Amino acid sequence: MKRSFLLMMVVFSIVSLPAFSQKTIKGKILDQNGSPVPFATIAIKNINTVADQYGVFDVRVAAYPSSVTVTAIGFDKLLFKTGSDSILNITLQSKRGTELESVVVTGLGQAVTHGISHYSTSQANVRGLSAANNALSGKVAGVSVRSSNYIPAQGQPQWMVKENGFHTVTRDPLSTFSTDVDPASYSHLRRMLNEGYRPPAEAVRIEEMINYFKYNYPQPTGADPFSINTETSSCPWNPKHKLLLIGMQGKKIPVENLPASNLVFLIDVSGSMMSEDKLGLVKSSLSLLTDQLRKQDKISIVVYAGAAGLVLEPTNGDQKKIIKDALNNLEAGGSTAGGAGLK
Repeated sequence: MKRSFLLMMVVFSIVSLPAFSQKTIKGKILDQNGSPVPFATIAIKNINTVADQYGVFDVRVAAYPSSVTVTAIGFDKLLFKTGSDSILNITLQSKRGTELESVVVTGLGQAVTHGISHYSTSQANVRGLSAANNALSGKVAGVSVRSSNYIPAQGQPQWMVKENGFHTVTRDPLSTFSTDVDPASYSHLRRMLNEGYRPPAEAVRIEEMINYFKYNYPQPTGADPFSINTETSSCPWNPKHKLLLIGMQGKKIPVENLPASNLVFLIDVSGSMMSEDKLGLVKSSLSLLTDQLRKQDKISIVVYAGAAGLVLEPTNGDQKKIIKDALNNLEAGGSTAGGAGLK
């Protein structure tokens, strides 16, 4: 009996090994000139993924060496073994003299020129919008791309910003100063560098990197809601120009005496959320929020996939373990029933 029990344990261990023998393969796809190949398809057995506009991809495969097939419009198909490498730099060779009657672009964003706050897609010659043929133009040697018309793609915008030009103050004496800042560039660059990728030049936004950090600006006085702090200096790359730094400090409101918060979160846990940068990111963000909750605050969590359900009843903010356990138990799968979740 003891021998049979040990044999069952050994068999169970052997069967269970493949479930834990997965690894993540990351990489970047380049052409022979070292430029990124956008939207290439990476196939590993029955798993397919698509690289982003910078040629970067991320896919989970079995731990043993797997065959990888890489295809892209205008390039020769590439088949190779991964071996034990977890970070791959893949180079594709372009086909010469290839003319494409049509193309399929996955995830093509739209580039927005810095300084334009809104625009109408019905207007012709809108500066800053990039069509599919423009996005692929010049990326693949020998490829001719033609399109009869263009509808701007929806989705996440590309990291493309055109530099602002100079304006004559006698003609344009006013300038808009926005207090709605975006600090995303710094964390985006940090993530790419930590993963071993070289960020594209368009992703380096100096103003967003500056806005990422906190500054010891003085608090506003009296009834003023914010203080304005300025600093001027000579431009390092052109002494004839001056740089002006404008910093605003809003009035800090003490949080100790704020009214109790009653937070209700409706979370999509359908199959479309099955990745670390979707449901995983939501769980991490709400876990950070949990650390900031006070005893008098309450939080509830409702989820929806094929059906909707309550996974966390109203819970006080000091019950952090209960809240985080509910978050950690969330798993993605099934269809999307957003209407049921709202009800």
